[in-house]
Amino acid sequence: MSKSKANSGCLKGQVAIVTGAAQGIGYATAIRLAEEGAAIALFDMNKELLKNTEAKIQALGVRAMGLVVDISNEDQVQAAVTKVHKEFGSLEIMVNVAGIWSFIPLEQLTFEEWKRIQAVNLDGPFLMNRAAFVLMKEARYGRIINIGSSAFFLGSAWMAHYTASKGGVIGLTRTVASEGGEFGITANVVAPGLTNTEGGKSSFGAEEYVKNFVASQLQVKRLGEAYEVAEAVAYLASPASGYITGQTINVNGGSRYM
Repeated sequence: MSKSKANSGCLKGQVAIVTGAAQGIGYATAIRLAEEGAAIALFDMNKELLKNTEAKIQALGVRAMGLVVDISNEDQVQAAVTKVHKEFGSLEIMVNVAGIWSFIPLEQLTFEEWKRIQAVNLDGPFLMNRAAFVLMKEARYGRIINIGSSAFFLGSAWMAHYTASKGGVIGLTRTVASEGGEFGITANVVAPGLTNTEGGKSSFGAEEYVKNFVASQLQVKRLGEAYEVAEAVAYLASPASGYITGQTINVNGGSRYM
């Protein structure tokens, strides 16, 4: 299995923001968009790993800027997006990857934990979408891609707070698509299944669980890779995807068809 190298340079001259860019799917997405020529603004809370992503993109000969941003904080989001637009001169692509999760049975789920998950997974995308939308509407062009999750379609046990947040992201994205179409803005969701990232592996639990899930739930008998999710994002971020909006693209190995 090899990573795709079908780079067309179709994003050269464009500017992208990727949240959660320090590792996992966010890192893979930032690298993939940079391979296509986009300048990348990297948002994350992990300063050290963020520096690593920034250096990797700069090594590709592409401009990158890492910013420590809490996407659940309205003031930080607005300041960071404004800074990117000022420093880079435009904003064509926004990819919202940052997310958190935990596993708690419903009867043990506290309201505080519910709010903690919603703050990052739903409030964050709202703030990022709104800030990007204003700039893209003025420019009459934009590509917004929000990361969902197969957990929403599976109704994953012990994840009521997480699945609800990802369902909210789908609803948010559809409305952004409805409001943005006439201004050349598309908005879509990419919903990964179990993906072979450091964060993902730490949440899978027992190796036997993963083995059984792959055997019983997936048509492609392996975990997904972060770069495979990034490929879907890269297409939706490209000019070629201009007639696709309001959609949810599942990258899940066939765990669900919809």
